[in-house]
Amino acid sequence: MAARRHEEFAFSYKMIGGCKNIQAFKGSNNQRLTLIKHLRDWLRRVLFFCMSSTYTMGFTMPFDRPHNHLTELPLYKHVSMMLAEEIISKHKPGDILPSEIELAKRYKVNRHTLRRAMGELVNEGIIGKLQGKGAIVQQKLINYSIHSNTRYTDTLEKNGRVAESIVLRKAGIPAQGEIAEHLQVEEGEPVALIETLRNMDGVPFILVTHYLPLRKVFDVIKLYNEGSLHKFIKDNYDIDLKRKMSMIRSVLPDKDEMAKLAIPGNAPILLVKSINIDTKTQTPIELSVSRFKGNCTQLTVEPTG
Repeated sequence: MAARRHEEFAFSYKMIGGCKNIQAFKGSNNQRLTLIKHLRDWLRRVLFFCMSSTYTMGFTMPFDRPHNHLTELPLYKHVSMMLAEEIISKHKPGDILPSEIELAKRYKVNRHTLRRAMGELVNEGIIGKLQGKGAIVQQKLINYSIHSNTRYTDTLEKNGRVAESIVLRKAGIPAQGEIAEHLQVEEGEPVALIETLRNMDGVPFILVTHYLPLRKVFDVIKLYNEGSLHKFIKDNYDIDLKRKMSMIRSVLPDKDEMAKLAIPGNAPILLVKSINIDTKTQTPIELSVSRFKGNCTQLTVEPTG
């Protein structure tokens, strides 16, 4: 193989006629383009040859390159594969990866190549990007059951996961459109909007927006700050909620959802709209809009009755 590379170089050098640079080459445009292609191909092969741990001129690069069809892949693809192997063997969901500068030094590549490699892993759902923190290792597939008494914390703990709920936003808004329709309240009636981020093993998993009629849970905006919202409603208002119905569809995330769930814009999310009712009066108390990360979620709908 070394002899063949030498021949290719000799061919290219002969074409250029010993010129010191491409500009000095006295040939046609087609010959010049052919020369550039030969030199580019030769340099690419030499690069991959030097990156092999079996290189025979007295030194070894910090990572292995087998002599097979994989050596024909672009450099960023190789870095992506090695980084994925490192994540699988050394990291767990929720871990923050080293900075781009540190990873680029480790793999002996420039930051542009490193970013392309990490972009591959983002698209595959192996890592995500968190604003201000960098790259985070994503979760493996989880089976999330939807039934009349689904509870987020209970569902995840049954799967051996650590659940956490963070309140991102609380506000009072007038009921409009489908919010008023699903809660069976008049247009303009005050409702509470509570947005929560549900983490699984320290990694964003579900973004939920809750809508509740304030005449039923009048001071929920002031008092609710953490934990299970349904448990809070049960403890403070003696209202036991159960799911009446859920509507599920797949959509692409908007910029806000991308940032909060640490996902790219081409990663679908599972949008689940659910109506929860008071078990005593059978009246709607909550409309929840949940956005699940589609690349690690399998929803199982359990029929009742």
